[in-house]
Amino acid sequence: MARLTKAQRDLLQECCNDERGMTGVASSYAPARILVQRKLSVWLHDDPYSDRLIITDAGRAALKDTPNGQ
Repeated sequence: MARLTKAQRDLLQECCNDERGMTGVASSYAPARILVQRKLSVWLHDDPYSDRLIITDAGRAALKDTPNGQ
C-alpha cells in the first residue's frame, strides 16, 4: 500500500470532508502533484493548472489503509 506523508494525508482528508470530494490547493504544491501522479486524486476537469483537487476511489482506499500517514 502507498505510504502517505502527513501533508498528502491531510489533503486527502480535506477532500473527504467536502461533500463534493474536493479541496482548493495550488497546482504547484508538491504533495498535491504527487497524489495526482499516484492517481489518488485528480485536478478538476483534469486540468493540471486548476486549483481544485478531487479525491479518487483509490485515494479513499489509501486514506483508509494508511492510518496516521504511515
